[in-house]
Amino acid sequence: MSNGVRASKPLVSAASAAARAAAARTATAAADGRRGASSLISGVFAPPAEASHLFGIPRRVAIATISSLSWFYMNVLNRMEVTNRQTLLDLVHSRPADTPLITVSNHMATIDDPLLWGGVPGCGYGTPSLCRWTLTASEICFRGVLDSYIFRIGKSIPISRNLGVFQQGMDEALLRLHQGDWLHIFPEARIIQEHGPLPRLKWGLASLLDRLCPSLPPAHPAVCGAQRP
Repeated sequence: MSNGVRASKPLVSAASAAARAAAARTATAAADGRRGASSLISGVFAPPAEASHLFGIPRRVAIATISSLSWFYMNVLNRMEVTNRQTLLDLVHSRPADTPLITVSNHMATIDDPLLWGGVPGCGYGTPSLCRWTLTASEICFRGVLDSYIFRIGKSIPISRNLGVFQQGMDEALLRLHQGDWLHIFPEARIIQEHGPLPRLKWGLASLLDRLCPSLPPAHPAVCGAQRP
């Protein structure tokens, strides 16, 4: 019996060492990821995110083009039904200048965001300053120089899914809210096309609300879907 106890000590020590080594590797990877995400905002992709970039011309052109294509797809090739449209438009256009707005919706396809808002006239796409900011998966939409530039002028904020809520993109989202801007979030954080109850939502939205207190913004949920005529 005593031999078994003595023999277990090296095994416990080895397991603890392995756990510490794994934790160190995870911390290093997270730090590297944070530096990578930071470079998207504080580096070469920071200027395109600002309204003053090239006098705002690239943003106006990109948003006008995307919204026109989205409207055509949602209202000509498909049939779009909007409930409480005026409530949403009032929040977009008539809330006080320093009041942030958060909208949330389910996530059915990669192009949900432009189709959802481009298909609803008056949702700010004609006025880039009123258009939403949105959290965007960096590993999908920020893989190269060109697509990163397009998404940044389109008011997308890069988010790394494996870095948690304390990362550069979340800090920028919080800054935009403090400026009174509109932020749209897909809290599922992934595409889900199955019918049924919503899955457990990621806690990034709750984190933003908690950090934004006491000035909680109005939240307007949206459920998106499309069907052919």
